[in-house]
Amino acid sequence: MTFAESIRRRVQAMQPLELFSRDSVSKQGESTLAVAQELSRLHASGQLTRARQGIYFRPKKSRFGELYKPANASRLERPSVSVM
Repeated sequence: MTFAESIRRRVQAMQPLELFSRDSVSKQGESTLAVAQELSRLHASGQLTRARQGIYFRPKKSRFGELYKPANASRLERPSVSVM
């Protein structure tokens, strides 16, 4: 099994619409850059959606098309800062 295939299998094991980071997909001793490149390839092919830099999820397929809003999307929002 190649490195790319092992990354794809780990991504396929994730639940659809579940947010995950590239760090959660990589194993100890693996190149972070190589993992990021493979996730980028999966994003380009449509198998993954990038929620934010380094944060991905698998879209959920339904009979009406694909769903793109993760269940825990509120975790993506950045806290607002007020300037006085």
